[in-house]
Amino acid sequence: PRSFARDFVYVRDVVDSFIRAAQSTTIGLGEVINIGSGTATTMEEIARDLGGSITWISRRHYEVEIHQASIQKARQLLGWQSTTKVLEWLKSNSVRQ
Repeated sequence: PRSFARDFVYVRDVVDSFIRAAQSTTIGLGEVINIGSGTATTMEEIARDLGGSITWISRRHYEVEIHQASIQKARQLLGWQSTTKVLEWLKSNSVRQ
């Protein structure tokens, strides 16, 4: 792919997941739970949606093409999933110069 994808999640959603985990009586013994949106978004999508210019750079040897969290355990164990669509939030809160 030309543009790598990342799983962006809004910080208030992350805080909500932390609170749920801290208050849980069923987890806490080293349980690993991924917190994310569960959706991969490319930097190209973000730039295009926000009206920004795109400058392509070469892939660095340590970069992973796609980061996307599996949030199945968060749903099962915490009853949690992100509620804020980060791209929509960015569009509605971006400051154009």
